[in-house]
Amino acid sequence: SHCSTCGECIYKLDHHCMWTQTCIGHCNQRPFVLFCFYMTIGVIQFWISTIRAFSMMTDSCDSHFFGVFEPGVYILWGITCFSAGVVGMMIVGLTISHGIMICTNFTTLDGIKKKQAGPLPVC
Repeated sequence: SHCSTCGECIYKLDHHCMWTQTCIGHCNQRPFVLFCFYMTIGVIQFWISTIRAFSMMTDSCDSHFFGVFEPGVYILWGITCFSAGVVGMMIVGLTISHGIMICTNFTTLDGIKKKQAGPLPVC
């Protein structure tokens, strides 16, 4: 198939990724899916660590929660939590959808052509 964005001829074209500025097809689909999978694991690791740190700081009775770090740390932590939440939801959804697409031999372009969000009847 020919990519409408870059004009390249790609075997089993899935989509043109705007983040990496490359076409995702047969030759690089595995690294793309592994990248999404590892990012999902990283987001889950971040949230597990954040929840553990938050619970450890709130469990200590002798110190006030906001007295543990300087105020700037809490601001950065809040910004990071917000971005990890938004990006995390997108990455997890992308990983699950591409996993399903690989298992059902469905591509993103097939979905565009059929006006269907995914290979499953509920999508």
